[in-house]
Amino acid sequence: GPNGRPVVVWVVGAREGMEGRLALEGAWGLLGEVFPELSWELVLVGPEMEEASSGAELAVAGAAPSASEPRVRVRSARMKGHEWAREAAAPPDFAVCFNSGIGTMALPLVRHWLETAGALLGLDVPVLFTCFGAKERQGETLMLRHLFRAKVLVDFLENPLRPHPEDDPSRHVRKPGLSAAIDQIEQDSEVRLCNAVVWWARGTEHSAEELKEVVEVKGLQVLRELAQDFAQRGAYKGWLEALTSGGRELGTLALENFAAALEHPQLAQAFSKMFKRISDAIVSFIQRHGQHPQARLCIER
Repeated sequence: GPNGRPVVVWVVGAREGMEGRLALEGAWGLLGEVFPELSWELVLVGPEMEEASSGAELAVAGAAPSASEPRVRVRSARMKGHEWAREAAAPPDFAVCFNSGIGTMALPLVRHWLETAGALLGLDVPVLFTCFGAKERQGETLMLRHLFRAKVLVDFLENPLRPHPEDDPSRHVRKPGLSAAIDQIEQDSEVRLCNAVVWWARGTEHSAEELKEVVEVKGLQVLRELAQDFAQRGAYKGWLEALTSGGRELGTLALENFAAALEHPQLAQAFSKMFKRISDAIVSFIQRHGQHPQARLCIER
């Protein structure tokens, strides 16, 4: 590794059921087999990592070339990426964001990534981004390259190691948790393959002040405007279905989208003609999943 130490990699946005499970199964040991001359230290960073494993060493694999030390060590940090960036003793050699969802441009998902994206680009280390396909590639271009002005190290590539369409569970035709009714409304036929598209960035063309403004102001503004644009294009039909028949997580995303869309005066006026339909869907959500602060906000607007 660099100067005889392990290559340090932050896997940001890691989840216990995905990257954490791979660690427990020893799958990350493949790094030691592919790069036998290197040793690795992986930190799985994400709020969805389990509390019990946070900070603990999850797995070790293989013997180092000239010592009894393992080639791959994996540990976790149960926090958001920007929180870990502040707490870590030193930056990584590079960071990875597997299928972050930034390219969906969906306000409820992407707003949680704004501060983390800013922190990673602010570190000026290589960052590998992956996404499911062409649609998210377009979204990452808008959010990361245009808004955050990320400096491209390696342009978009079709991942030569991407899963095959018949692979399971790496193949996702629909977004997880979508009912057949919602899927019918959204009519998204794109086969979604984990890590299908990859690219690398390092740093940003923004100054520290400009980057701060993107994270704190411009990013949310763009996401709200996108939610309003999606609503005008008919996305509200899927939001209504999510509130009526979806689970708590999906319904919460729909509420956040509605709240953003209703900030637009013309949209609020248009939706007022559908007041009963929208309020009935929100009431259905509340009856199934309990009260939510965005619910009152949507009805009041």
